[in-house]
Amino acid sequence: MGNIDEKIDTPLISIIIPIFNAEKTLNKCIASIKGQTFKNFELILINDGSSDTSLSICEGHALKDCKIKLINKNNGGASSERNRGIEIAKGEWITFIDADDYVDCDYLECLLKQASGKKSSLIIQGLKKISNGNEIKKISFEKATVSGENIQKAFDEKEIFEYGYSVAKLYNRNIINEHNIRFNEKISYSEDLLFMMEYILHSESIEFVEEAKYNYIIDDSNLSQRYNSFESEYLLFTLYKELNNAIANKWNYIPSYKSQRCGSLMLIRSIYSIYINNQLEKKERIECIKEIKKEHLQYIKKYYTPKITLLKILKVLLLINTKLFDFFCTKKFHCKK
Repeated sequence: MGNIDEKIDTPLISIIIPIFNAEKTLNKCIASIKGQTFKNFELILINDGSSDTSLSICEGHALKDCKIKLINKNNGGASSERNRGIEIAKGEWITFIDADDYVDCDYLECLLKQASGKKSSLIIQGLKKISNGNEIKKISFEKATVSGENIQKAFDEKEIFEYGYSVAKLYNRNIINEHNIRFNEKISYSEDLLFMMEYILHSESIEFVEEAKYNYIIDDSNLSQRYNSFESEYLLFTLYKELNNAIANKWNYIPSYKSQRCGSLMLIRSIYSIYINNQLEKKERIECIKEIKKEHLQYIKKYYTPKITLLKILKVLLLINTKLFDFFCTKKFHCKK
């Protein structure tokens, strides 16, 4: 069995890594976790039906370290992997790490420093964006506690809806389970933002960590560049808008323009997904867009402010003439007539 680390029955932190075909980066990722200065953690590896050597890499690490739990499941996507990890986690806190990223040796220690006595909080740390081995951008926050009516500042000043990724955060497992907070498996883009916002809705404060100890590897094939089905994209917008309003209502403030603009971009994505994915015939497309305009016309008009000339023109067409908008989008995206 190799050298087995001393068993820890009750870990303070559960680290969840979703894994799919990550053989090139997985060893570095796991090694960075095993080298943490803080040792009271469990590492949950969720292999999501990888077709490369990811499973055997995981098995090798799990055999040598009793802190590591390995779950091998059929492919279901990152959300299903993270949800499976939540189900079996034992730690008081949960953090997510992606298999192609890695963390500095004091990553957990820095998160926990801010978490002390803050069991009803979301802990957020900055990160470093890495491309071709070089740091190209560092996102960091001033150390701060934001609570009560000041939660608005997290959205207005710190714009945390822009940093909704699942990583570089510490979530309290009791809050997650008490309110049944899970990643929405019907959504494949920004589902981690929705998870974070739902958690904030049930939290008492947000704690910002000054350090940036997470290394986020830039991937040119990132899902944010792809469009999913209209149903998935529109569901994302609907849930985001509901959560944004619910958080504002809880602490009695008006959602910021920036957070609403973020929602408008999701709505526009859902409209363009109809054409990019070539899902509907002309009559169905027009009826669908008319229904969206009926409910969200003022939202688009007020919050969607494109800077590119072509997108400005398309916005005007969308607002005043649905058939003409459809005609131009049909040409632009080469879809059904």
